[in-house]
Amino acid sequence: MSTEQWTKTELPAVAERPKLKLAPRSVPIGAPSPTETAPGSKNVFGEARPREKIIAERVGVDEDKIIKDQAKEIFTLNLRLTRPQQEQKDEHVTEVATAKECLEKNEDPAVQAHLQAELEQKQGKLAELLNSFEELALKQAQDGGIRRDRAAEQQQQQQAMLHAGQVDNFGAQFGGRGGGPQQQQAFA
Repeated sequence: MSTEQWTKTELPAVAERPKLKLAPRSVPIGAPSPTETAPGSKNVFGEARPREKIIAERVGVDEDKIIKDQAKEIFTLNLRLTRPQQEQKDEHVTEVATAKECLEKNEDPAVQAHLQAELEQKQGKLAELLNSFEELALKQAQDGGIRRDRAAEQQQQQQAMLHAGQVDNFGAQFGGRGGGPQQQQAFA
């Protein structure tokens, strides 16, 4: 078939889309629309603001102070204590708990006042102790001494177990593979 044979009349009739009818402009062409902001300052978050900024406005404190306080709380929660430090902390926590129990049990106002003062003193000592641990950890972190080599820690644990008689010379725990006493007896 040649192109002459295909004409508009021969093609099947296709329904045409109706023409779009627009209302006249409500804002002049040069004026910015109310939804637009200054060019280059589009914020993907819209009117959202940082949480700390909102808190700072409500409380009336500087935003930087709030951020530092929150960071300190997180650091305090993630503070890892050594065994002696944990024992000291547990001892002070026990003393505070005991003082609270005594205060709750006693009904004499004169004795309660004395016990309340004693409780506050013990709580103060606990707070001082925890602050000293935080300062020490912060100083170690600033000096770069807070992270220990994982291999060195494992080697120290293995040496401690060897000296305690829990591990044989081949590095395996007794009763396991690696030449423990049970295997050595089988060869004897």
